[in-house]
Amino acid sequence: MIRLERLVRTFGTARAVDGISLEVPDGSIVALLGPNGAGKTTTVRMAAGLIGITQGRAWIDDIDVVEQPADARARAGLLMGEANLYDTMTLQGYLSFFGEAYGLTPATARRRAAELAAEVGLSDRLTKKIESFSKGMRQRVQLARALVNDPPALFLDEPTSGLDVEAAIEFRERIKEFRHERRCIVLCTHVLAEAEELADDVVVIQRGKMVAHGTPTQLKRSNQGERYRVRLAKGLKKYEAVFKGLAVEDVTFTDGIIDFRTREPLATNPEIIRRLVAAGADVIAVDEVDRTLQEAYVDIVRSARDDG
Repeated sequence: MIRLERLVRTFGTARAVDGISLEVPDGSIVALLGPNGAGKTTTVRMAAGLIGITQGRAWIDDIDVVEQPADARARAGLLMGEANLYDTMTLQGYLSFFGEAYGLTPATARRRAAELAAEVGLSDRLTKKIESFSKGMRQRVQLARALVNDPPALFLDEPTSGLDVEAAIEFRERIKEFRHERRCIVLCTHVLAEAEELADDVVVIQRGKMVAHGTPTQLKRSNQGERYRVRLAKGLKKYEAVFKGLAVEDVTFTDGIIDFRTREPLATNPEIIRRLVAAGADVIAVDEVDRTLQEAYVDIVRSARDDG
């Protein structure tokens, strides 16, 4: 488990991170979302023991990151975006180097390097220099390096950044497998569809503060209520009067389709149907319309910006 308790990080008088708390249980993925400069990467770097914590506490696998930094880091694997690789080394040499840094014997480190190369699909590149690798291959190298110590906790910062569509899909499938391996994962990404596909929980950070936290479904249904669509057989009449006095928002009429939002669907939707039928409408269907995580994210960030 990864656990953060009221983390604060200051740079001079500026608070880059301001009171972030969260838990990432084993076998789960938590995505950190937010604009550039919101504090996501700083939060990850504190949690992983790469930079100091101004206030608060962090644990990896019940090891205190401040009190036992070496033991905590030994339980974490990191893939940090555009991290530099040692281009003049072969993949075998590079992974063996990090294996030995984690205390493996040279022979064990070489075996571990071969295992990891196979795991990330680079067995045929084991003796090649990293400078010859494509962007997708280099991301796989970073993932292999993050797994050298077989960590229970992973921090993935923009893991699919710059990858082509096929490589990104493949990378996401591997991330899903980590959940089944009971690893706990913190994922920073700007790809909202990626967070929606992978994350069990999503945290939105704005100006260093956590402004929203919940499952993707919970966030999509937050703030503005659920969105519904009524389909009518006869689409010329708008039926505006049907919605008067009801707890609805954003009602639109388009060619036999009525879209609206409500925070009280159990009470509101049956009354809307009764009124439409009484007004002579032929109702074909009533459907809940999924709001995307991207739409919810934009609303959350804008609301936090306005409140600030």
